[in-house]
Amino acid sequence: MASHEESAGRARGPSGFPAERPDWRGLVLIALACTPFFLELDHTFWGSETRWAFISRNMFESGDWLDPILGNRFYGDKPLLSYWLIAALAYPFGGVDELVTRLPGALASLGTVLATGWLAARLAGRTAVVPAGVLLATAYGFLSWSRAASADPLNILFITATIAVWVEWRIAPRAWHVPLFFALMAVGGHAKGTPAFLIPLSVVGVDVLLSRPPQILREIPKILVCTVLAAALYVAPFVASYLHRGDWGLWDLMVRENFTRALDAYDHVNPFWYYGAIIPLLLLPASLWLPAGLAHGWRARALPGLRFAWLAFFTIVLVFSASESRRAYYILPCFPFVAVGMGAAWAAARRGEGAAWVRVPVFVFAALIVGVALVVFAGGALRPELAPVLENLPNLRAVALVLALGGLGMARAAARGRIDEAQALVLATAFGLSVYLSTGVQAFRELRRVERPFAGEIAETYPGERVVFYHGAVGPLRWYVGGKDVAKRPRDIALFLDGSGDDTLVLCDVKSCRDGKPGGGRLICLPLSEVRSPGFGPLVPEEDQYALVRCVHR
Repeated sequence: MASHEESAGRARGPSGFPAERPDWRGLVLIALACTPFFLELDHTFWGSETRWAFISRNMFESGDWLDPILGNRFYGDKPLLSYWLIAALAYPFGGVDELVTRLPGALASLGTVLATGWLAARLAGRTAVVPAGVLLATAYGFLSWSRAASADPLNILFITATIAVWVEWRIAPRAWHVPLFFALMAVGGHAKGTPAFLIPLSVVGVDVLLSRPPQILREIPKILVCTVLAAALYVAPFVASYLHRGDWGLWDLMVRENFTRALDAYDHVNPFWYYGAIIPLLLLPASLWLPAGLAHGWRARALPGLRFAWLAFFTIVLVFSASESRRAYYILPCFPFVAVGMGAAWAAARRGEGAAWVRVPVFVFAALIVGVALVVFAGGALRPELAPVLENLPNLRAVALVLALGGLGMARAAARGRIDEAQALVLATAFGLSVYLSTGVQAFRELRRVERPFAGEIAETYPGERVVFYHGAVGPLRWYVGGKDVAKRPRDIALFLDGSGDDTLVLCDVKSCRDGKPGGGRLICLPLSEVRSPGFGPLVPEEDQYALVRCVHR
């Protein structure tokens, strides 16, 4: 049995980190755990995903990659990199669709998991690679955003990769480490903005203050030169946009979205402690082992690698908490480092250190899995309101049975002290859950998405007619119906009407239609049809979605 002191004694290099390289089989396993990122990515767009689809398609079709155009207007709320990657993928795929729009995020998340595995080996040893990588890949929040069209997966990848380069420099400095560190920050800044350099610099700053690596003094001239070059690389797209457009619109929106929102938030305002409450929910089921990771981190705080991982985690949480604007998925960049900490706890338990901290959550996880299986098999009979939901989740009973067997197996292995076997069953069960979330649960959600069939109905009933999109209909429905005309106010509809003839079709959310807002005071709006999301009993009721009206002059 190896003690913490013996583990520290095996550390190599001036950093004191274990500095082991991950076994290729471990990297293959954690890459396979990312399979759910890529399953059924062609499901219906939701929320803000169509912003990326519209802007990237316009870039692909027009060849203008410096103007993010949404509808008929310039939309520079996010930097250009995520749009560029989608537009670039459109060439081999023949155009922009749901798969192409989401694929960069899935690939970026795969890269983040592999980078996390690499960090786990360098900071906590080779045996931490697989648990760290799989716990991250199967965490609910990370999995959900890996499958979404968004700038966040790219942002997480660049932050993780930048800090990984710093770790490599701490272990064995190379001439290319400092330039690469600053280049990753500069390019990553065009994924989401300032977090790509604010977070790595904060983590590195804390590490320098606490560890005081002596080699940092020799790198100061190179750091100064690379800072200037990175700043030029970061500013280049903004300058190109100015030369192309004749204004600083892209830069102004970057300042508004990053600095103004962070220092004087105008939305997404949550309390300072918000991330402390949301992290355990987004990390599920991995968060069951968060106490084990924290306990092991405290016991092994003398080990430099593990201390760095937890300092990085807490630094990231504090930086995001200090921002005035707080939203659940903003905190995802801390997940690779908490995964390393939890992976280290698993690795220590296999050596006999703190096994109880790891074993107890195994029983909790097993109980939850078996409890869910019992609900699946008996819940419909005991609580009739559950039946419609359970019946519409595909293959639910077979999946619940397999997962329940895995839960019983992990509990049995933990009770007998077979930590290796328990870990394998925990990770396999977590993987099975993530597969079902990406397929079965996604299929259930798709049953409630009405945009595609409603768009087909409109195209068949009103072929060739112009459609104006108003209020709640400016997202996914506009993608499937087609068209660029968006009205923000009732008078905008009248302006479209003046330029298009005697009447026009208007799509809006049902509430706006019933309130009479589309017509304003100048128009008469005649209801044509409404569509509702289907319900599945009292737990998932029907919901009003969209209305189609014909507007004419009063």
